[in-house]
Order: sequence, then C-alpha cells, then structure tokens
Amino acid sequence: MDQPQESTAHSANFGVGLQQRRRTLRVECELVYPGAPEVKHADVAPYLIERLKDK
Repeated sequence: MDQPQESTAHSANFGVGLQQRRRTLRVECELVYPGAPEVKHADVAPYLIERLKDK
C-alpha cells in the first residue's frame, strides 16, 4: 500500500524539481532513474570524466 510522503526531499519528485530549477538557471543536470528520458550517462563517473576532461 502506497502512502503519501510527508517530505519531498526523500522522493523521486525532488530530483525532477531540482532538474527543472537547474534548467531555469541554465545549469547542466542529468537526472537518472529507470525510464528517464535524455540520459546520456548512466553513472556519475563517465559524466564527471567528460565534464572535467575539457577543463
């Protein structure tokens, strides 16, 4: 039985909201979850390697 969550900080919805806010600020963000659209990196390590190698 699913129960409503009292805190969105421990919900997958928090990540979605954070991603939307980052897009508003034009800050790159990849949100990874099962079935997530637009995922280029399935893990943090390849993401960091790609982002840091150009610096």
